[in-house]
Amino acid sequence: GSSPVPATKKPGQNDWVFLCSNFRPAHRFDQHQVETLNLLAFLISMPTTPLKIQYVTTFVVDQLIIDMKRQYYTYVLHSKKYDKIYIGYTSNLEERMKSHNELGKTGYTRKFRPWTIIHTEAFDSKKLAMNREKHLKSARGRRFIREELLKI
Repeated sequence: GSSPVPATKKPGQNDWVFLCSNFRPAHRFDQHQVETLNLLAFLISMPTTPLKIQYVTTFVVDQLIIDMKRQYYTYVLHSKKYDKIYIGYTSNLEERMKSHNELGKTGYTRKFRPWTIIHTEAFDSKKLAMNREKHLKSARGRRFIREELLKI
C-alpha cells in the first residue's frame, strides 16, 4: 500500500491536507480522520517499541486508508412513469437503489417507482456530497437536471 506523509494545515484554513501516493494530491479530512491523524502523530512521537509499531500499522494507518477510499455519491433518479426527480447522496449506490426501488416501505420514492439513475457524481467526503446534493435541489440545480440531463 501507500505510506502516508505528515499532515499539514493550509495557511488560513481549518481543513487538514493529507498527501498520499495512491489518492488525490490533496485530500480533505473529516473530524474522525483528523482525530486519527492526531493519534498517529502522538504515537510517532513516542519511543519506538514493537507494540507501537504493531498498533500504528494494524490500526491507525489501515483506518486512514479505509476512510480515504470511502466514496460518497450524489445521485439523481428519474421516474419516467410519473416524470418525478429525486436527488440524494449515499456511500453505497447499489444498496440505496435497492431501497428506492424494492425495499423501502414508506417515503417519497416508494410512491413513484420504478426509478432510474440518470446522474451520479463521486466525492471523497460526505460533506462535499451533501453540498452538491443541496445545489442540485436548488432552482438552478433542478433546471440543470431538466435541461441538461433529461433534455426537457
